[in-house]
Amino acid sequence: MKRFSRFGRGRAIGGQRAQPVVSATLALLLVAMAASASAIGRAPAAVLAQAKIPVTASVTPDTTLLYVAIDLNTTSPQYQKATELLQRAGVDVSVEDLAGQISSTMTGGNATEGAQFQALLGGEAGVAVFDFGSDLSALSGTLTTDIGVSGLGVGTPEAGAASAASTAVIVSAPDPNAAFTAAETALKQDATNQGATVSETTYDGVKIETIPADPSSSDGTGSALARVGDFVVLGSAAADIEPVIDTHSGKTPPLADSADFKKVAAELNADWLLFGHANGPEMAKQLMSAGAGVDLSTINLQQLKANTGFVVWADDPGFRFDAITIPAAGGTTNLPANFAPELPSKVPGDTLFLADGADLGKTGFLDAIFLSALSSLTGSVGGEVATPSPGMTPEEIAQEQFAQLQTLLGFNIKTDFIDQLVGEWGIAAWGIDPNALSNQDYSGAHLLMVSKAQTPTTVSDAVSKLSFLLQAGLSGQGTITTKLIGQDQINVLTFASTGGTNPITIEYGVVNGNFILSLNNAIADYVANSGSSLADNPNFQAAIAELPAEHNGLFYLDLTQIIPLAQAGMAASASSFETADASEKCGQFSSQAAAQEAFDADQATNWELDQDFDGQACEDYFTAATPEAAATPATNKYAALKSLTAVAFQRDGMTGVNALLLIQQ
Repeated sequence: MKRFSRFGRGRAIGGQRAQPVVSATLALLLVAMAASASAIGRAPAAVLAQAKIPVTASVTPDTTLLYVAIDLNTTSPQYQKATELLQRAGVDVSVEDLAGQISSTMTGGNATEGAQFQALLGGEAGVAVFDFGSDLSALSGTLTTDIGVSGLGVGTPEAGAASAASTAVIVSAPDPNAAFTAAETALKQDATNQGATVSETTYDGVKIETIPADPSSSDGTGSALARVGDFVVLGSAAADIEPVIDTHSGKTPPLADSADFKKVAAELNADWLLFGHANGPEMAKQLMSAGAGVDLSTINLQQLKANTGFVVWADDPGFRFDAITIPAAGGTTNLPANFAPELPSKVPGDTLFLADGADLGKTGFLDAIFLSALSSLTGSVGGEVATPSPGMTPEEIAQEQFAQLQTLLGFNIKTDFIDQLVGEWGIAAWGIDPNALSNQDYSGAHLLMVSKAQTPTTVSDAVSKLSFLLQAGLSGQGTITTKLIGQDQINVLTFASTGGTNPITIEYGVVNGNFILSLNNAIADYVANSGSSLADNPNFQAAIAELPAEHNGLFYLDLTQIIPLAQAGMAASASSFETADASEKCGQFSSQAAAQEAFDADQATNWELDQDFDGQACEDYFTAATPEAAATPATNKYAALKSLTAVAFQRDGMTGVNALLLIQQ
């Protein structure tokens, strides 16, 4: 049979064509991310030293919102270690080959020649975002979601003409002349390809070459190029390059000299493949000045107003990422203190996924979920119930909505349920069979969410009242019953399974002082707590040993299970595109040869004989009687990828997120 692919070779990212002149540099950013985007971690404190300050930060303005530096020296120890890790992981491609393939895909293979690409290697590239543009609705919406008041009418930008984002790519190459010549050649080739003319302007004595947007592209941005000292600077317009020129000439202080920048660098690993800095105070200023509709002075968003730095680097156990956030002056972290998690010793040893933290009710995450869910159930949350009064903060709006919902529910879901979830909480999954999932059978999958309850009786009463609302909303699509777990009564919601013979059950209630939400009786494994636990799993132990012992959050993903699941999913997806060449019309012929003869004689009349359009008639119909050998499970060539493990922590007034992509033979 013939198999068709859904995907073709593309040149677009996010629906927009990448500008060819910057593709080679951006490709290297993708290489760094492809090698380590999944790994966020840090080394033991003993090996930490101030991170090497990127050279491109010396010409990047200190007001830059977001800055990322990429090491382009493919002969450095970090790249050698990265190559070793990639080979250990089963990725049979060099860093240079991977970069070349990505660049060729982005440019269509006709703008950046090999020699031009190589001229950009050997040094460093910096990507600097100076301005997000005036349309900040998506960003402000994210901010309101983070504090649990999404959809409350805040964060809507004022009408007006939108301005484009401003970004520059700064390249420091061993041979600046060769690098600039390569970039200039690419720019001129792009101009020729689109029938445009390269324009030249001068800013503070520096020549800037530009071409307009490609008419065949929908992004509406052009390309700009300049030589600024020993740096090659690329952007979409001349205005993107001017901030770099101002910094190089001394008009603007450089990011490298910023006290906040140096402070975060001092907390990060000395060597890196990728270095980043997020300037929270400048982001907050831009949001307020752009009329995004979010008054950050009334919202406790210390993570936004803080400075964050991160580095991606290669280490013996695998790829790591160090991230550190330093609160703004006078700010606090407002996060739970480090604690010793108990859940790893309470969930099964074959747990595929675990997220563990503290004080779920204080995060604001559940506020947004319940306001959204209940508005869809009752149709009464929003402007009709809680019309914001002038000067009300988003938190006050949310409180008013929860209070008015109380008249419908009979209890306050904020104070009687959400705020009651204190102490350690976590989500875990196990027992997921790739073969069952490929048949859309989810009845064997186990999922558990658990949180300590401040006042168990209050939570239990709230859950019981919620059940009445759920029962009304099911409309006969499921049933709610109760059962006992020890001395505690919980609710059981039952649905029919789409692929399996067993029904899908959701259990929820308070057991032993903890609120528990369980899929397919996962609660039984948790309460029994027998056999080996995740804490006994060698892969989990190996990863945790490489990360800070003191933390207030934990994330664990077992890649030895995830990768086979992904392979099974891809195989099932591919099989859905297989076309069996076994039309009923094939039964009119005594053999495949006879059907082929008829098809060849009159394809218009007998087109049904070749349903997979490969020129052969009825091949599956006449081979169907021959039993096929059982499919051999795909070999996991990435078996060395053991886990992705991350921890969050507090240290000396700072917060961090540290993780490790563990790669072991």
